[in-house]
Amino acid sequence: MSLKSILNKLRRCLLVLLLFLGYLPLSGQTNPLKIKAAGKPLNEVLIALRDDYGIRFSFDHQLLSSYKITADTVFYQTDDALSYLIKGLPLEFKKTLQTYVLYPVIVPEPTRVYQLSARISDKDTHETLPYTHIRYENQMVISDQNGNFSLLSTSGNQFHLIISYLGYEVSDTLMIAGDNQSVKLSPAQYGIQRVEIKGKPAQIAASITSHPGEVRLNPRISNFLPGNGDHSLFNLLRLQPGILATGEQSNDLIIWGCYEGQSQVLFDGFTLYGLKNFNDQISVVNPLLIKDIKVLKGGFEPRYGNRVGGIVDITGYDGNTDGIHGNLIVNNMTVNGMLSVPVTSQSVLVVAFRNTYYNLYNSSKLHLPARSGRLRENPVDLVVEPEYSFRDINLKYSGTSKRGDQYSFHLLYGTDTFSYHINVPRENFQILDTLQERNRQLGAAGNYQFRWKSGQLTTITASYSASRSNSSNQLDVQRNNHTRLIRNTNSANQIGDFSFKLGNRLMPVGKHTLEYGTGVNILAVGLSETSLGTRTTQKSPSGLLANAYIQDRFSLSKHLFLQYGIRADFPFYAPRVYAQPRASLEWEASSIFKIKTSIGRYNQFIVKSTQEDDFGNLVYYWALPDNKEIPVVSSNHFSMGGYFDWENFQIHAEAWYKTYSGLTRYKVGAFGKDPEILTGQGRGAGIDLYIQKQVGRISGWITYSLGKTLEHFPNFPAGRYLRAPQDQTHEIKFAALLDFSPVFFSVNYVYGSGLPNRTQALSNPELIDYPYRRFDASLTGRFNIKKTSLEAGLSVLNVFNRQNIKVSNFVRIPLTSLSAFNIQAEAIPITPTLFLKFSF
Repeated sequence: MSLKSILNKLRRCLLVLLLFLGYLPLSGQTNPLKIKAAGKPLNEVLIALRDDYGIRFSFDHQLLSSYKITADTVFYQTDDALSYLIKGLPLEFKKTLQTYVLYPVIVPEPTRVYQLSARISDKDTHETLPYTHIRYENQMVISDQNGNFSLLSTSGNQFHLIISYLGYEVSDTLMIAGDNQSVKLSPAQYGIQRVEIKGKPAQIAASITSHPGEVRLNPRISNFLPGNGDHSLFNLLRLQPGILATGEQSNDLIIWGCYEGQSQVLFDGFTLYGLKNFNDQISVVNPLLIKDIKVLKGGFEPRYGNRVGGIVDITGYDGNTDGIHGNLIVNNMTVNGMLSVPVTSQSVLVVAFRNTYYNLYNSSKLHLPARSGRLRENPVDLVVEPEYSFRDINLKYSGTSKRGDQYSFHLLYGTDTFSYHINVPRENFQILDTLQERNRQLGAAGNYQFRWKSGQLTTITASYSASRSNSSNQLDVQRNNHTRLIRNTNSANQIGDFSFKLGNRLMPVGKHTLEYGTGVNILAVGLSETSLGTRTTQKSPSGLLANAYIQDRFSLSKHLFLQYGIRADFPFYAPRVYAQPRASLEWEASSIFKIKTSIGRYNQFIVKSTQEDDFGNLVYYWALPDNKEIPVVSSNHFSMGGYFDWENFQIHAEAWYKTYSGLTRYKVGAFGKDPEILTGQGRGAGIDLYIQKQVGRISGWITYSLGKTLEHFPNFPAGRYLRAPQDQTHEIKFAALLDFSPVFFSVNYVYGSGLPNRTQALSNPELIDYPYRRFDASLTGRFNIKKTSLEAGLSVLNVFNRQNIKVSNFVRIPLTSLSAFNIQAEAIPITPTLFLKFSF
């Protein structure tokens, strides 16, 4: 056999061997593993494999015996067999030193999330405290309008919280996770308790918060301010920076230079469109029912809409379920009573009623100042003391369900009348003027808040507001036995607003707190006017307004907070989507110094249009914009401020800038001129300064507001902006409170540089203004007789009897084309008031 043939045979044998080896299991397993089991415990299956094939195993017999195996198959690799057997079971295996070790899968425990949901209330009255500030780690959370808040924690079930609320002692507390918990705060003795968190509470501190444009007011302090017999809401508001006191607006608020009708007063969810009321002595809101006051001067969040001015959000008193409680205030103008009666263990009914029991003015007294050659400080020729009466009633039922939901229903009805009649000579004229006005206000709101287990809060609110004003005015001027009829009008203006809102507030997730909601408003207005017996105006438009919003409060760091969001409105009567983005930033630069800023766009879909005659008299009426005759009002807001707070000494400064478009003015023709509708625009800017200090038993504050509001209408000189009716350059306010408990003494003073003379605004816009000055003082004593609390006091408004001008009741009567006669329905004269209050 040759060498070549031998090599060929060896090659063929090697090839056959390689092919055979290719079919062998790669694991080296030479025998197939046969597994046949029907519901057999896994440990027994493995023991059989050990005995049949000599495979070594290590496992927990008790653990594996709980797993039943059903199989009938063959494997060529041990690894494949084990993978098949433990598939779907919480087991794993590995080979160590020729032994297969089976062990349970180590599942890391999920991070446990702890939830805290609680409600904050008054320790004594159990009244819930809305918009309370809660600091937790690097979060700043604000409770809702019912005092509810929720928090999450992954670091443990303990929550270290610092809780502060206006007029209450700061609570530094440790809470354990859980639902439907309660936090009780103790009220401070008195004062405007600071919202900002401090190591110890001050008895009285600044009302300015860290939110741009926001002021938080404590109704308790009104017990000690002048005018405290009925401690009017407006008497407290007028002492705040940025809120106009000059002119003593009786049924509207001028905030940061806005126009009349551009600010909104909310009371438990419904809008107060205004009674005339007697400013600084009778408030349109019963003070016994006020629990919380939040003022938003501008740059407010997307949750609020349909206003381009400011917002005053008032939360009402819910009552006390512990027993029957009541208050009775009697003074030399009104009687005011409130009764709180529990209906069930978790619900209560509150009833409050006010009424004037005589005319506040003595209409038989007229003051006719003598003419003089010097330029007088104000232009009043005749001061009239009108007849006035007022009454209102409030009913509120509120409670808590078994699962912790809260509900309430509030009904308000109020009415007032205002009238005067004059018949006086003036040089060679005889002037006869009769004015009668009646106003009615109806408000109703139902509120239900669901508290979900997830911590989410859902609030459903349905409200209705209606206001109607009827007035008649006949004005005659007689000269040389000839009577000239100047005015003979009858008018009625009414507004109705039904709204439905759905709001949701989610549990804070990480550094985010998200809120969103939607709603609809059905708006209706009516305007009817007759002049000289002929109907001149008849309008009754109505429309639907839909809206939605979303906003987020984001904690960028422990000291930096961003709030941003957007609101969208769609008025069907002026069809278009109005997107309104808004944002604000708060920076705690240090424990004593903070900076804040905001920017946003705002639209208003129900407006107060203005009628103006050639003598500067202004009349306002509610109207629905249609973007044809009356446009939708738009405004842009920008603000920036900062404040310093150190040991009961606070300094706050905030600058603002606003623009307006879509302003409407109806120019009434005079002396043969045709009427015209004018559409204009405006802009305003200003600075608010607030300084407060407490020294021992004496505390006080001083504010300064610098502002300028300008407007332009087509009848103005080309491109020229003139002063708006509400423009005032300077306003200074001072207030001080001396605590000699149980006796308290307080004073306040307001100086305003004055509003513009509208009668000659076009010809001489730099005319001297009519300055405003008023000094008030009060003395109050508080005593307890068993379970009854007694307060008594003396308050004097306008101590120095300054003759100020009440803008809404200032009327110019044309005598000739070149002269006019000015009538003033009197602003607050020197007015002493005595009051007595019983609480039980």
